Amino acid sequence: MSFDCTIRNLTDVGAMLRAPPGQAFPDTFTLLHVGEGMAYEARLSWRRGDHAGVSFVSRHDMTLPEVDEPYKALRRIWVALAPS
Repeated sequence: MSFDCTIRNLTDVGAMLRAPPGQAFPDTFTLLHVGEGMAYEARLSWRRGDHAGVSFVSRHDMTLPEVDEPYKALRRIWVALAPS
């Protein structure tokens, strides 16, 4: 599953996300911040309407030329979407 969302109130430990109304969030997921080149393993903390709060379990730098195996496909997506 993938969908676009707006990242708000980004901190080192979590963020508030805004998603389309009715968009489901899994309990855990990978959040790709295209502009920053970071992928976050995120855990859903709360949900109110079209806003959700997540806490970060770990982060992965997509700007590095080599990433761990589970993130190689995600890095290819980031490369395709990243601003030049």
